[in-house]
Amino acid sequence: MLGDELQERPRPGLFAGEGLWPKHTRYEIVSVNGWPYVRPAAEATITWYRPLEHPRDFLRDFLAMVGEVQRTQEELAAISAAANDDEAVRRLMQRQDTAKAKAVLRFADRYGLLGIFHHYISYDHYIPREHSESGGEELVLYLQPGSIYPFGLAVPYVKYAKRFFPDGEPPPVGTNWFSDSFLHGYSESIQDIRYATNWLWHDVRLWETFRRGGFTPEDEAPSGVPWKWELRGITAGPIQVGLVFNGKLQLNWEFKSLIQAAQVMLLINMTTEEQQVRLCELPTCGAPYIAVHPAQKTCSPRHAAVLRQRRKRAEDRKRREQHAQETGPQEG
Repeated sequence: MLGDELQERPRPGLFAGEGLWPKHTRYEIVSVNGWPYVRPAAEATITWYRPLEHPRDFLRDFLAMVGEVQRTQEELAAISAAANDDEAVRRLMQRQDTAKAKAVLRFADRYGLLGIFHHYISYDHYIPREHSESGGEELVLYLQPGSIYPFGLAVPYVKYAKRFFPDGEPPPVGTNWFSDSFLHGYSESIQDIRYATNWLWHDVRLWETFRRGGFTPEDEAPSGVPWKWELRGITAGPIQVGLVFNGKLQLNWEFKSLIQAAQVMLLINMTTEEQQVRLCELPTCGAPYIAVHPAQKTCSPRHAAVLRQRRKRAEDRKRREQHAQETGPQEG
């Protein structure tokens, strides 16, 4: 049966049962058809680390990178101005992605690439040639953001894999995702990183709205449903959690991508009041920071002073306007 054949596909050696993630000693930005990619440098070697060992630092740095990649307001205005010129739009987007690649490079040098290739697929989702309806090609089920697991879009494996191996032939179906041969040729485009992290960034902004607004679970969210239902949509997965014995029993998170790891950390972060990772409330900043105390609202004392000053001015202006409405126009 098809199900039995899929079960016999080789499995990835996920973190050797220790919650590890690979990273190279150095990464670089390369251009492929004008679009920026981040990939390991040719002379780089692979090291392994545990992302969950320092979850607050990781989540802060991850959100700083994603915030740069997802920055859109100025971009949309610029793209709108050039909307009648397709070539101008393409060049503008390429320049913006190149600038964002620097933020991804800083993150990758410390934590590695995100693992987008296997973020939306698994070895259980390969469809062998003999069961393919596309002329004998290997297919893979691709889970788009928001898809209900395990349903997805069937696409040719080579076409999918080529996005992450643009300079050469992608590895064969079933290649261990964490083998040297896979990792050394692997790269991620800024376009794919933006697409893959969009859902998580939406969740972060949603939670920030709830946190800053002082809402109760029963209050109405912008979507019209109670916040308790809105926040239930923030999930992490699919992730397998098991046990490992390292002197004592510990949880072993077998995530397939750093995005999944960040989703776990975000959920844990949302349920604690101690040293939360938050976004600076100063509108011109928005940088992630680790709050020293629950009342902290900004990433630095200087930004706290600026925010207090702006809010005081806004309150003074509101009082003046209210006073003017109550007293009406004064006769000369």
